[in-house]
Amino acid sequence: MFGSRKFTNKVIISTLVLLIAYMGFVPSTPWISSNSAMAQTSDEAALRQIVMAQEAAVGSQRQIYALKIVGNYATVSLSDDYTAGTSIYQKVSGVWQVLVESGGAFSVQELINYAVPLETAKQLVPSY
Repeated sequence: MFGSRKFTNKVIISTLVLLIAYMGFVPSTPWISSNSAMAQTSDEAALRQIVMAQEAAVGSQRQIYALKIVGNYATVSLSDDYTAGTSIYQKVSGVWQVLVESGGAFSVQELINYAVPLETAKQLVPSY
C-alpha cells in the first residue's frame, strides 16, 4: 500500500513512541538543570528538598516545574492552579539559600542587580 515494509515499520514505531509519550511513560523535563534530564545531581536533589520543605511550611501546594543550576546559583520555578513564581537561590557554604523571589520571571539585568555574575545570569535566564 505505502510502497515498502520499511516505511510501514517506521510508521508503527513512530506511533508507538507517541503513544508511550502520551501515556506518560516518558519523563516531562522542562528546562532541567545543567546535566542530563534523566540524572538528578545531588545539588538538584538538595535544592528540590529545600524548596518543597519551604513550600510545605507555608501550606503551599505549588510544585516545581522548572529548575536550572549554574555553578552556585539556581532558578526554581513553581506553580499550582492559582499562582506561579520563580526564585533565585545561591549556594553559600554548601547550603542553598533564597536570594530573591518573584511572582514572575527574571531578566538577566535583574539577576545582575542581585550580584549574580553576568555569564551565570545569561545561562539561568531562558532565551526564547
